[in-house]
Amino acid sequence: KTMLVTGKYIWHAKNSASELKKSLDGSLWPQLMAKSGYDTFFTGKWHIKADANHVFGTARNIRGGMPRQTPQGYNRPLADGTDPWDPSDPKFGGFWAG
Repeated sequence: KTMLVTGKYIWHAKNSASELKKSLDGSLWPQLMAKSGYDTFFTGKWHIKADANHVFGTARNIRGGMPRQTPQGYNRPLADGTDPWDPSDPKFGGFWAG
């Protein structure tokens, strides 16, 4: 995502990641699109070191880089062959809760 937002190759994107907080001057890709009259929108996982609300015109449902894990998600399947964890079950949080 850093490559997409900054427009830099992977070799330069990593170096600019720490500078992203300073890059809110309108030079990021979503900001350039907005200057050209486009509405910009973001939703989902965001682990770039810049506030998505300042990068995009609209930012909703922003999640951290990785979801919360639960004990049921580890050491599966159990010795008896069962697997108590189900990624589609909201009770386990995970990608449902961010």
